[in-house]
Amino acid sequence: RHAVKWGELIEGDIRNESEIRAALEKTRPDAVMHFAANIEVGEGEKAPGAFYENNVAGTLNVVRAMLDLGLQNFIFSSTCKHCQTDVPQLVEFEKTHADAYDIIGITKIKNDRHRKVSTKYFKDQGIEFPILEDAGRVSELLKVTSTPTTLYVAPEGMVVKATYYQHRELEKDYLSYLPQLRGAPAPPPSPRKKGWHFPLKVKDAKGEVVDLARSEGKPTLIHFWATWCGPCVKELPEFMERVPELEKEGDVYLITVEDDPAAVAKYEKKSGLSLGSYLSPHEGLAENLDFSRSVPRTYVLDGNGNVTRLLRGSYDWKDPHRFANILNRMSK
Repeated sequence: RHAVKWGELIEGDIRNESEIRAALEKTRPDAVMHFAANIEVGEGEKAPGAFYENNVAGTLNVVRAMLDLGLQNFIFSSTCKHCQTDVPQLVEFEKTHADAYDIIGITKIKNDRHRKVSTKYFKDQGIEFPILEDAGRVSELLKVTSTPTTLYVAPEGMVVKATYYQHRELEKDYLSYLPQLRGAPAPPPSPRKKGWHFPLKVKDAKGEVVDLARSEGKPTLIHFWATWCGPCVKELPEFMERVPELEKEGDVYLITVEDDPAAVAKYEKKSGLSLGSYLSPHEGLAENLDFSRSVPRTYVLDGNGNVTRLLRGSYDWKDPHRFANILNRMSK
């Protein structure tokens, strides 16, 4: 009721098609936004018939009445209100317990129109952890059918725990699971597949495509940035000073997430830096991972392209101890 501010409130039951038709005939709306769906998974398991009657039959009543009256614009909201409860808590948890977990978000949204909406939502919420798109493998392998679902992965890579509900006290829950994750036994060793495991292509300043797989066999550091990113341009001079030392240990790629070489050239002229930056990450990982969602970001890879260190956000490249940690990772 509190949301009705610009017109008359008409109460009815979407299971009653005559009530729906009467309301639509009276108001003749430009569009219909449908929010009247039950979403509690637990309740649906207890009374599937009631869920079906409301969510399926009720929705069909609305659609039939619209079509009969020549109304074409229909918006069905599938927004997960439980996710909206978890996300702010998750953002706050990462700020206050940055070293507790490496957090990765996986969204089931795949089409471009919804992707734009979700990207704005992630930005508005202040999300800095990576957001991936589920290609089907995760949900199929682990039977993920509802959201939010949280998978707790031990350092050795085993999924130790899974929850399929919103967290009313996310911080308390997450911290309580840490001992279980840290104490999980290591899985039996499995031989790594040979080849390059960080599939990605970029373009050089001339527009030529470069495949990062050419670095197979060498430790590699990849630093993503953008000219429009304040923290990126602030740390870039310090990073560039360290590049000669890094290149003694392996390959180094500076990659802007932008597509316009003119933007890089303009920044080089303004800053006085000679970057040799690559552009336009595409194919491979870029098909499911939007590298522009969180920059600066740095990956340290072994000779097979396996990630051995991930730096999210700015890094203190001047700090000798921190820089030594990076060199140590590349020398292994």
